[in-house]
Amino acid sequence: MHFDHRIFWLPKDIQNRDAYQDAFEVDAENGIAAIADGVSSSLFAGRWAKTLAAGIVRDTPDIDDGNFKSWLTERRSGWLRSIDQNALAWHQKTKLQDGASTTLMWTKLTPQSSPSQPHYELSCYCIGDCCLFHVRNDQVLRAFPLERSELFDLTPEVIRSVVVAGDAPVAFDTLEDTVQAGDLVVLCTDAAAVWALQRLEAGKSPNWEAIWNMSPVDWERWVIRLREQDLIRYDDTTIVMLRPNVVATTPTITPPLMDEVKEQMIDTVEHVKDSMEKGIDALRDFMSPKKDKHR
Repeated sequence: MHFDHRIFWLPKDIQNRDAYQDAFEVDAENGIAAIADGVSSSLFAGRWAKTLAAGIVRDTPDIDDGNFKSWLTERRSGWLRSIDQNALAWHQKTKLQDGASTTLMWTKLTPQSSPSQPHYELSCYCIGDCCLFHVRNDQVLRAFPLERSELFDLTPEVIRSVVVAGDAPVAFDTLEDTVQAGDLVVLCTDAAAVWALQRLEAGKSPNWEAIWNMSPVDWERWVIRLREQDLIRYDDTTIVMLRPNVVATTPTITPPLMDEVKEQMIDTVEHVKDSMEKGIDALRDFMSPKKDKHR
């Protein structure tokens, strides 16, 4: 397992959890996590966000080899098949033509068992305003892709569930980074991301370790209090926290040590060979007929 993880989420309307339109998916064994934020003004946005987050983790596309377009086509087809169009009202059928929209971010942690400094290589891909924070000793080393709270707006880049004429090709912001065991990699949808950046801009720590240690009940109470104090956007709020584990390393034998080991192995083989020859001679003497000394 590449990392431990904690997931915290709270819908905008806590009385209607089915209206939650963020999504997340984690595979600690393979070191991958995804987060998405469905645009509430679009139809079945939560379902589209879940489709993409789950698809990323279960069948991760390689955006560098050009297969993302076909991967996305399959997800779009799956989203459309999941909708019973006969049960839709007339105005929903019209809106369905515009499809659903969501932001999307995923990250992959790959262990590197370098003898000098075992670590993880982090790859992150993002479209829209989800945000990643790389944290060490409760200090934010990097925010990606948005580094200031004023850069967030109400119309982020999105991925649509249908092809719309005039849309630009999907283009991801990408990040390559190095992560050590014990660091925190924090994925946030926009409400939590803006809150964290505003804390940093005010010279205050988001206190990620305290969040990591929260119970689900404490998390909900804490977010509700932030909303009441107008310190966080009144929106679906999701945080996925990943803590990479220690990377297993393979011992390295230096050339001088290898020569010493080789000599020891040769000595051992010679010793075993001598012992076997002596044993064979002794067995041959024992098995050979004894001469009668009295003749």
